[in-house]
Amino acid sequence: INPMTGENVPIWLGNYVLADYGSGAVMAVPAHDERDFEFAQEYKLPIKVVVAPGDLSAAYTDKESGELIESGDFNGLSPKEGREKIADFMEANGIGERTTNYKLRDWCLSRQRYWGCPIPIIYREDGSIETVPEDQLPVMHPTDIEFTGQGGNPLTHSESFINTVDSEGRPAKRETDTMDTFVDSSWYFLRFCSPQDDLEPFSKQDIARWMQVDQYVGGVEHATMHLIYARFFTKVLKDLGLVTFDEPFPRLFTQGMVTMASATTGKPEKMSKNKGNVVSLDDAVNRFGADATRMMTLFMGPPALDVEWTPQSEDTFAGTFRFLERVWRAATALLFQANWRENLGEISDADKKLRRKTHQTVARVGNDIERFSMNTAISGLMEHVNAIQEWLNGKGTNAAVYSEAIENLLLCLTPFAPHLSDELGEKLGFGQSFYTSTWPTWDAEIAKEDEIIIPVQVNGKLRARLSVAVDTSKEDLEKLALESAEVSPFLDGKAPKKIVVVPGRLVNIVV
Repeated sequence: INPMTGENVPIWLGNYVLADYGSGAVMAVPAHDERDFEFAQEYKLPIKVVVAPGDLSAAYTDKESGELIESGDFNGLSPKEGREKIADFMEANGIGERTTNYKLRDWCLSRQRYWGCPIPIIYREDGSIETVPEDQLPVMHPTDIEFTGQGGNPLTHSESFINTVDSEGRPAKRETDTMDTFVDSSWYFLRFCSPQDDLEPFSKQDIARWMQVDQYVGGVEHATMHLIYARFFTKVLKDLGLVTFDEPFPRLFTQGMVTMASATTGKPEKMSKNKGNVVSLDDAVNRFGADATRMMTLFMGPPALDVEWTPQSEDTFAGTFRFLERVWRAATALLFQANWRENLGEISDADKKLRRKTHQTVARVGNDIERFSMNTAISGLMEHVNAIQEWLNGKGTNAAVYSEAIENLLLCLTPFAPHLSDELGEKLGFGQSFYTSTWPTWDAEIAKEDEIIIPVQVNGKLRARLSVAVDTSKEDLEKLALESAEVSPFLDGKAPKKIVVVPGRLVNIVV
């Protein structure tokens, strides 16, 4: 029985459900999971759409966008908000509770190698096992080991290491297996906080000051190896009361690689000297400057994905250089007013449009930087320069509005082109270097659009775009969509079976 609605829920057996995941039974959501959708179509099961936009032609699986529909009191929420609100409701009403399913399996950490932490175990002659007494820790590996290259664990041949005594002085043998090296590398960040401490692994006072790590940046291979073990160790240390948190790295970003065709295989591979596919940026810096080179590499594509370097890639340096020239011309076109805040006064429609773009740009660039989306942040700056140039060529009259646009442009440009930004700042009379300036603020009211574009779908396919006022009602959106000349041919004179309207987002007509 569905605890939220009281409806009976049929039980089906599916060969794609993992028996060892969770309880072995999962909730099917055909409208929003591709495998569940295919299963429901095969066996003609009902498909209920609860996230718009969505229809019965394919599963809508975007977990970040869309809006809840057919969900009672939770209608209108985003999927992310809806998940939290529904979970809150279920916990508050005793229907269910949040749980976390871990996929980490048993960890076999012993290795037959010299390299690794010794396992502090000794074996008595009677076959019993004893841990190494604490006053004999740490166990140290011998340094006179002979590495023969014949395989096997060289520690098994070291009599001085193997032969020892137990806590009562009787002959015993040491464990020769060593621990997986992940045991060493899974908590190094904690030791970094107290590198000089010779009494304990780390000081709680130091940990409280330095941890957690705000942002971890590393290769994608870390996400499936090192980071799993680091999280595992941290959770164990929390259970032992040695740290107060169970996640060492709240934010993770895995960057892509710049690849290039290998001189040996001809296929795009990670750049390396032995593959003959390394490109030096020294020539680009000498020709176009450090700022243009820096911006070009950041503008190549999403930093989380690999990007291929081709001979045509070098042409982009010139394009980035031309953009920075446009920045210089735009910033020096008129007399800059450092006290622009005091001189805004009455503004025209053209001035209002530029102010809107300025505040939208500050919001967009700041948000993109937070998301590590440097390429789209730079794209936003390019759009802003276009808006400034349009203002200069058009009917803009308020120099204070222009000065606001230039100041915020240079502040937002500083992380990407620091030398040009600071030189322009000095030329225009800023009192301090942008390096020591705070990030600009933006006003949501000024940034708000007067009109927005609403996509209109027919059976899930885009058929029209409506330019409407921001506050256009649900009823008016439906009326405008049905009257659209671009939509009419796809209705074929038939009355729609269903119309889903999400104000401010979309209209989806099902025929």
